[in-house]
Amino acid sequence: MKPVQGACALISLFLILIPTFAMSCGFHSVTSRKSIVSTLMESEMIVLAIADPEDPFRYLPVEAIRGTVHGPHVPFLVDSSTRKKLTLNVRDRVLFAFEEASGQWTKLSYIDDKRAPIFQEIFDNLDQWQIRGQDRFVYFGSLANHRDLWVRNLALTELDQAPYVVLRSIDFQPDTKKLISDIKNPKAFRLEAIRVMLLGLSEDEKARRYLHENLERNLGWRQDKLIGAYATAIIESDGARGLDALKKAISRSTQLSAQSREAIALSLTTHHLYGPRELRAAIGENIRSLIRSDAGFDAAFSQTLKPILAKSRVSARRGVKFDSGRP
Repeated sequence: MKPVQGACALISLFLILIPTFAMSCGFHSVTSRKSIVSTLMESEMIVLAIADPEDPFRYLPVEAIRGTVHGPHVPFLVDSSTRKKLTLNVRDRVLFAFEEASGQWTKLSYIDDKRAPIFQEIFDNLDQWQIRGQDRFVYFGSLANHRDLWVRNLALTELDQAPYVVLRSIDFQPDTKKLISDIKNPKAFRLEAIRVMLLGLSEDEKARRYLHENLERNLGWRQDKLIGAYATAIIESDGARGLDALKKAISRSTQLSAQSREAIALSLTTHHLYGPRELRAAIGENIRSLIRSDAGFDAAFSQTLKPILAKSRVSARRGVKFDSGRP
């Protein structure tokens, strides 16, 4: 009983101190892959390249977005498909970034006429976004419902970097039909978790119904991959009823992994930090109930809350990691 009593004391301290740091702690869903913008922000050299006319199997930097075109050799070979496209479309470019810390180039994207306006917007705002990060997520929120899947994937990869409190503050209405369709699309599977999270922000009844129908299925099937996203989304979408649905699903689950418990703990903590005041008491009681009934949740909440209580300011890059990527 001592560990449970200790965890309950930790929870009580958390609930008392929450006004101290409620807005300084960022929780977000983040994939294991760094986004294009994040990579560009951390790079000392950013170049646009073509196939070298004197050696078409090698890339030749022709324009520097940051740094110089005369940096270290770009080690990638131009494959036959890219070489053909670059030959047929002389304005197309390939985007590379170089990080001095690793000493490596990263190939980021092929840029054609359709993608060029988006990348121009990125290049024009890159420095400003490092100062005003929310502007970056507002821009990509505007692309989240784009008709082109590549653009939607780009936008959601960037939104997946946002602290949850920022994500839910962006003024856009997610397209439920596109989100559900893309969740089932093998070309978009790495972004399944952020799409689930966005369904939670949708006002569409179809989104709410989808979350309720799939919560328990994911709890029993791929729980370590998506349960954190579903737990966060269903509470965001349906408040007390969503919390009750999560509680019932947990009670019926016979094999919750430690990772799933931690994801659920982070979700409940997130909503206690940022959710409506009228919901916080119910979440607090739910947390206490889980700890009393399941020693695994005792450890999960202790792991979740100790870093928060250890300091009054937690970096926005600390995140709820709901990685839907496959091994």
